[in-house]
Amino acid sequence: MKHSNNIIHFKVTLDYEIDFPPIEFYQKFINLKTLSLYNNGRIRNCFDSRFLFLNCPKLEILQIGRVSQFVLSNIISKTEGSLWYIRAGYTYDENQSKELIRTIYQYCPDLCNIYLVIDDQDFEELQQLLMKCKNLFEIILQSHKRGKLMSNGSILLDLLVRYAPINLEEIELVSNWEITVNDLEKFLKNWAHRENPLEFRIRHVPSITDEHLKILDTYKEKGIIKLFKNMEKS
Repeated sequence: MKHSNNIIHFKVTLDYEIDFPPIEFYQKFINLKTLSLYNNGRIRNCFDSRFLFLNCPKLEILQIGRVSQFVLSNIISKTEGSLWYIRAGYTYDENQSKELIRTIYQYCPDLCNIYLVIDDQDFEELQQLLMKCKNLFEIILQSHKRGKLMSNGSILLDLLVRYAPINLEEIELVSNWEITVNDLEKFLKNWAHRENPLEFRIRHVPSITDEHLKILDTYKEKGIIKLFKNMEKS
């Protein structure tokens, strides 16, 4: 453990039976570039309390599961601008969500790939992220609401087409976004003015119908969409 400052890549899945390393271990990842941490869901409190002390200033890739948004923000705020890939599983907290997105665009100017769980209250901060993270290539956006459609799918699509950087080529929408046929067609018409064709993915989006799929096929034939994936059927 005294050599943790020499570790470049660290990947581990933690179980409730494991003996956690001492807190000092997590404070010495000063040269770490890749961090992949997952737990089995039974050690949430211990997971949060330990990884609150993570210090990874040179971090480039962050993959972490089952942490709070507060801890995730804390990890990101200790990086020094090299973090470009973030995949984090977390429980949505309306009191922490805006701060998390704000932390990401403040500390990750070279961000390329991001997964976010959001609500409509987060759209203003999402807009800022789209405007400030000029290298953004892929964004995955999950609605935090379960069993209820998010009625602001049209606003989300408008934000993406108006404010996303020119490098953005991959969009994935997850869970209960309400997107009408007109919303989708308007989005794709506007996307046609961009230089790069779009890879568009959906997962568990109940509002998508056969009419939506026909429109997607049409814009794929036009070259506006380079690839469409319905992840439930892939």
